[in-house]
Amino acid sequence: MGVKKIETRSWDTKFRGTILIHASSERRVKHRQLVEQPPFSSYIPDYDSIPFGCIIGCVEIVETESSEKIITDKEIFPAPLEQCLEYQLGDYSENRFGWKLENPLLFDRVIPCKGHLSLWNVPTEEAWIASLQIRAKGGEVC
Repeated sequence: MGVKKIETRSWDTKFRGTILIHASSERRVKHRQLVEQPPFSSYIPDYDSIPFGCIIGCVEIVETESSEKIITDKEIFPAPLEQCLEYQLGDYSENRFGWKLENPLLFDRVIPCKGHLSLWNVPTEEAWIASLQIRAKGGEVC
């Protein structure tokens, strides 16, 4: 979808570059409730149509900053925080981190794959399939 420019996490990463985006296999009631409310409901009209347990695309991590610092960036948050869509889509609580993202790419076909916590190495076959989809859309493969 490419709506978010910042991914908020409870942990920082030194990694910079392209990562694959994995959709968790867990379907939770609290996630359904969140998706059914604005602003998420504007972008995800049907929770049951969301793919789970698969790689859905890729994005480039270009920088990370503490949530305390990133919310002071007027380019990202030009209006009062509560009015900014980016702020509404993330968790900018204290002691969290914002990963600045660029070049999002949603794959035409999801790639079934078991996920893991944190950043992890994708199995060879799934990585190869992902690289074909990235190339097909004119993207660069690392």
